[in-house]
Amino acid sequence: MGIAIKYGAMVDDPIVDDDGKLAIRGGAGALVERLLKIYPGACLVGYEDRQCDGFEMKGGCDKKKKKNKHQLALYPETVWF
Repeated sequence: MGIAIKYGAMVDDPIVDDDGKLAIRGGAGALVERLLKIYPGACLVGYEDRQCDGFEMKGGCDKKKKKNKHQLALYPETVWF
């Protein structure tokens, strides 16, 4: 079973910066960072597949439509936060 972390359904700002580090600030960013540390191997759901600094980001969102692409079908057997 995997762990997938989804942040901000309607956010246009980048989730990960060019260096592969979290670009999310404030309480939400701290929560995402803690979840990634608590669950090694967890992935962050974003707009593209990308290997980041210490975690993986998997594409599961459609940036143009700002909607999720049937994430449960993309990642069966996954616990969502």
